[in-house]
Amino acid sequence: MQILLSRGVSATCADAHPQYPFYITGYEVTNGGPSAVLWQFGQEREIASYYGSQGKATRIHFDHFGQKFGAGDTTGSLCLWRFDSHVHSNKPYYTVQCHSKATRDFTFLNSSSLIATAGTSLAMSRKRDHVCLWDTLLPPSKALICSLPGHESGAYAITYDPNSQLLFSGGKKGEIVVSDIRQRTTMHNFIAHQSRIRSIAIDTEKNVLITGSIDGELKIWDASTYKLRQNFDIQPRNRFLAPSFNRIPLKAFGVTQVQVFNEIYTSGPSGIVKCAF
Repeated sequence: MQILLSRGVSATCADAHPQYPFYITGYEVTNGGPSAVLWQFGQEREIASYYGSQGKATRIHFDHFGQKFGAGDTTGSLCLWRFDSHVHSNKPYYTVQCHSKATRDFTFLNSSSLIATAGTSLAMSRKRDHVCLWDTLLPPSKALICSLPGHESGAYAITYDPNSQLLFSGGKKGEIVVSDIRQRTTMHNFIAHQSRIRSIAIDTEKNVLITGSIDGELKIWDASTYKLRQNFDIQPRNRFLAPSFNRIPLKAFGVTQVQVFNEIYTSGPSGIVKCAF
């Protein structure tokens, strides 16, 4: 693998608009600051700021049509905003509490109103649904369609293959669970990494699944046979101390996000790395 571009960035998460030269970044909300900021490629100043989530944005995604975007956060919520020029569009039009601890990732399904989320639960929580399907046309209290089995220790990444209608989710122990959303059952599961999976993506044209973990490994799998095609150490496994009120937890960062735009883009301690395979 040849590294074609390396650039330093600072954002908790980011996503590019599917049609226009815009991208959006998520932030940790502090002192009434924005949850997300919209940018235009090649421009230094932001275009718009969006408010509404309470914790740190864990993932941010546009829908397939670019008409809306959402952000999951560390309070377990998922907020949705409309992507238009209306004056009220800087506030979420829909907010749902998805998980008791944190919403780690989410993906839009065939319809922009159907969303699958991956998350974690509080240790004492009775409800431990780590992969859930939601219909956002319904009120938030009735939006949960079902929860899918797997990931006893929590789900941290999720992606959807529209061709096979299969859902791929990654867990804390490095496991990948393949779920059929039509049957609402587990089709397959396997160990992809020796540590927590932080990001997962699907390349429908090449029929490959790409996974990244906190150990810095990037792996490319056949999306039909689940056989490993390639394995790379793409990001360093840096560890940082994160002070809190009563303890100093040690946080590990490896491949924090994977995106596919004809080629693979990964983010992590080394910044953004673009690579071809």
